[in-house]
Amino acid sequence: MTKDFVLRIGVVFILYALSCSGAKVELAHLNDKNFTLYCDSRYYKVPECKESSNGYQCMCGPGFEYNSQGMCIAVSTNSLLEFRGGPKSQYAILVGKPLRALDSFTMTFWLRVRNRHSSGYIVSYSVKEHPNIFYLKLEAGSLVIKIYNETLNVGPLMTQENVWKHVTFSWDSKGGKYNVLSDSSKLGQKGAGGHFGSGLLLPASGETTLGARSHYFSNQKNSGRWDAESEEPEQSLQMDLSHFNVWFTVLPVREVRMIMKDCHLKYCGTAIRWTDFRDGTRGAVKLRWPSGVYNRCFGEWTDDEVTCDRYCSVIKGARCREEMIENVHWPRTEVSKTVEVECPGKAKVDGLVATRQCQITPAAGNKGKWAMPVIDACLSSETKEQIIRARDLSQNKLITYDVIFPFLARLINVTKPTASHTPNDLSAYIQVAEFILEFQADRIRNRNWLVERSQNEQSTKLYPNSTDIKVFMAQFVTVFNNLLPGGGNEKAWKLTKPFGQSLVHLFSIMTTFVDIHAGVLLRDVVVERSAPIAANFSQVMSKTSMDQEGGPFLSMAIRMEVHFSNHSSTLRYPREDQLLQGFSETRAIIKKNVWLGKSSLSKKRAFVVTTIFIGNVSEFLPNPAYEREKKPTEDALNSALYLIRFFPEDPSPMVQRDIVTTFSYLSTKNISDSQCFRLQYEKIRKGFVYKFAKQNCVRLHTTISRAMCTCEDSGSFYGVTTDMYDPNWVEEKIVIYFMNWATYFGCAMSALCSLLGFCILVFLRTTSNTSSLHKNTALAVGFAQLSLMCGIDLHEFLIPCRVFTIATLYFILCLFCWMMNQAFHIYSVVTYSVHNNDEVEDGSVIKFMIMGWVVPIIPVLIGALTKGDKFFHKGACFVSWDWFLIVGGPGVGIVFVTLLMKVIALKEYMQSSYSLSEKGNKLVVNYMKAGRSQWGTVLAMYCCLLVALRLHSTVLKFLFAIFSILQGSSLLCFSVLMNDEVRNILQNTYEGHKDKEEMDIIDELAEITHTQAVLAAHRLSKQRSAEKEGSFLKAIDEHSNSGRIPSPTDSNQEHYSPTGHRKRGIISQIMDVMGRGDHTAAAMQGGFDSGGPRDVQDENAMSFLDDSGMMDTAI
Repeated sequence: MTKDFVLRIGVVFILYALSCSGAKVELAHLNDKNFTLYCDSRYYKVPECKESSNGYQCMCGPGFEYNSQGMCIAVSTNSLLEFRGGPKSQYAILVGKPLRALDSFTMTFWLRVRNRHSSGYIVSYSVKEHPNIFYLKLEAGSLVIKIYNETLNVGPLMTQENVWKHVTFSWDSKGGKYNVLSDSSKLGQKGAGGHFGSGLLLPASGETTLGARSHYFSNQKNSGRWDAESEEPEQSLQMDLSHFNVWFTVLPVREVRMIMKDCHLKYCGTAIRWTDFRDGTRGAVKLRWPSGVYNRCFGEWTDDEVTCDRYCSVIKGARCREEMIENVHWPRTEVSKTVEVECPGKAKVDGLVATRQCQITPAAGNKGKWAMPVIDACLSSETKEQIIRARDLSQNKLITYDVIFPFLARLINVTKPTASHTPNDLSAYIQVAEFILEFQADRIRNRNWLVERSQNEQSTKLYPNSTDIKVFMAQFVTVFNNLLPGGGNEKAWKLTKPFGQSLVHLFSIMTTFVDIHAGVLLRDVVVERSAPIAANFSQVMSKTSMDQEGGPFLSMAIRMEVHFSNHSSTLRYPREDQLLQGFSETRAIIKKNVWLGKSSLSKKRAFVVTTIFIGNVSEFLPNPAYEREKKPTEDALNSALYLIRFFPEDPSPMVQRDIVTTFSYLSTKNISDSQCFRLQYEKIRKGFVYKFAKQNCVRLHTTISRAMCTCEDSGSFYGVTTDMYDPNWVEEKIVIYFMNWATYFGCAMSALCSLLGFCILVFLRTTSNTSSLHKNTALAVGFAQLSLMCGIDLHEFLIPCRVFTIATLYFILCLFCWMMNQAFHIYSVVTYSVHNNDEVEDGSVIKFMIMGWVVPIIPVLIGALTKGDKFFHKGACFVSWDWFLIVGGPGVGIVFVTLLMKVIALKEYMQSSYSLSEKGNKLVVNYMKAGRSQWGTVLAMYCCLLVALRLHSTVLKFLFAIFSILQGSSLLCFSVLMNDEVRNILQNTYEGHKDKEEMDIIDELAEITHTQAVLAAHRLSKQRSAEKEGSFLKAIDEHSNSGRIPSPTDSNQEHYSPTGHRKRGIISQIMDVMGRGDHTAAAMQGGFDSGGPRDVQDENAMSFLDDSGMMDTAI
């Protein structure tokens, strides 16, 4: 089963499905017998229908395009063969498809020549037995056709270069009839005729060649096959050839025209198809796509959308398209279904919905059509009552006129600026205003013909007089002003959908109001002979914006004046004494050139000039060219709106309207490309469509604050649009110099105290968690102050400035994180002391290290890498205020967590302080004091820094310096001086030195004590000897008169040292306590002989050492 047969079966199946479904769709291309039945199925396939908000989309897949006729076609099908001429061989042959014998055929193709004077073959056909059987060629722009030995010069074919031309050649051997068409028209006098190749037959199984003569052609008679390499190649034609097809029959001219006009590639030849040459390109010929012949068909969304939607509606069922109407977004819905949508501006809990049914069109096309929406549930009871009464007023012709005034008064009250509304309420009130104008127009129109008739009492009640009309105008303008954006209805205006259309609807109502009442003013002046001043009408209204500071702003001003055509002066609106508040440069000037020349001024004609000023509505009237953006940056409305409208008694005298309008810019910062426009709108079924028309509007002059415009046509609202950016605008760089002598001194002292505390803690080799937290906090403070001091004023050096910015932000966040770590540590110390009765908590500090040094780098890197140049301040080496929250947000979060932990720790301490020891309570109290002082000074210091950078205040710089000094000194005080571990280390160090000195003294004392014991024993022995000898008294006298003990150093004073003196002093004191005499001197001089004291019995020495009183005194 061939692919062609499968494709045919598929098309028949689709036709059968369509007939079975009963859908009344006129898809003529599906019934066309030529549609893809003879095309190559590799290049044609059925599309896949996919739903979208705007209808069905036909998905064809890569390499295919939808042809707007229910079929996907390969993009390469819309291709061309490019022949660039010259002697180089370039051609395309038909491969693998032998032809049957032809007694008739039709050949169609698109041709474009690069040089109309060039010559060459377009197509040739040959068989071995008949090498010169058929060809089409161009000779200097003329078409030459040959069949067998008959040659026909048809005449000029290509008269223009680089222009596509559709060429058709048909031939029938019966009678030799032929027809040559160029763009479906007969080519010259020889474009049709007979007796050309009559009775001949083109043999089968020949070779078809495009762009060259066939390989079987030869210049020699009976030479057989032509050898391309044995002869000099012929020059080829410089041309582009596309969509070459051949049919087995002669096609009528009507079908040829259909083929030429078809841009969906649905016609394929029955004998030869264009795609059959894809595999036969030879030489320098190039196959390119798209061809450019059918550019008007492919890629046009509107055409594809409609046709695809019709096609897929048959396959998958009809749908109603997504639509925005009545401020409600109606989603795409199947036919015969009713969709419910929540009312805009209402809370979801209210359960109020709007409903709408999707119906099917009765006509051919099988399309879904929306019914009218039902939004009564979305309206308040007051709004629904107003609509009913207004509709009744516009339809009932017998209601007296005076009922309109209380109705308008109530409408003014319900629409007052302080009242809030929903979007549907706003739309309803706009519709009410439209009904009221219909009522007014009907009564004024009928009043005109009653003027010349006697008016009875009933007619007086039905129709207004001049006073009634003025009262109506004043009340209606008040209603109009209440409905303009501002006050309580701003939120509702922002929710209107489609955005901007409701406001244009309101403007159209005001234009109708002007036209209705301008005729009344003319009648009062012309018919009733009223003074123009008495007939004129003016009113200025103000509102208060929810987003605007400084009180009310001018929302609208209207002025309707009657003038005469012989007026010779220029009109200015507003006058010099009536400048618009807040829009002093906004004005309209109507030059005297508006009126007729002086020769026609003898006939006086009246006319009304109406000017309406609408204030700032730019936020609610986006440029429709950028409908996806509520605040476009290009061609955005940047001025008030001005309506200047003429209502002449006789329009013929006003041959020229020379009006100049000056607009003040609403925003003057960084704007460019100011352009004048007029607001054009049109009412459609879904609402209003509008555009900013800039044709025939000229900007005469522009300054930094205003633009002067003129437009040829009048009667519309005018304004100015600008691009809200200036590509050539260079923002003035405001350089901030933060550092002065006070800030330098404050940063330096803070860094010095912090780093000094860190060095002390490192030198003393502190090991507790508390000291570790103090060391890291001191490092963060020191580095933060140094990076701030050294880098914040490096404006002129981009890279160092940004490096210091990142470093400063990082170390500041590190400081906050380490202070948060201290809060966690306080909590852990309190809880640990309560449960373990101990003041020491030895835990891991790894978590503190991660929180203190790793986490702070994350927000800084995120801001610097994601925001790029926008992250950095333009006037200082600091973070930009626009992206300050990237680092300020985490900082605020850290402060909050810290305060929370301190509160929890304080609560825990208050509940368990009785269970702690005195030392534990003192430790916790010190921690609390340190935390309060540190956080107070740090927050005050950096708040002064931020505000000083923002306000450029010198006073705040001095405060920053003061708090910096306090912060550094408090950190040094609490981390070193009040640190228990530091005090313990210093105390232990002092006591260790004292103990060593005492141990030295004790060792020396022990030696001296041993010597004294020996001396005492020797003295006792001597006393006993004296007693025995009877010379005891003599010995005592000698001992008393001996003087001081000779010093061993008397003869050698150079060996004395201060330490020796100090030690000798201590020893001398001990010796004084123990006794002085010759024994000691003798011992010091070593004057005892060997047989002396050393031989004293041990018990004598021990008896001396047992003298506890003497030992206590010595020690």
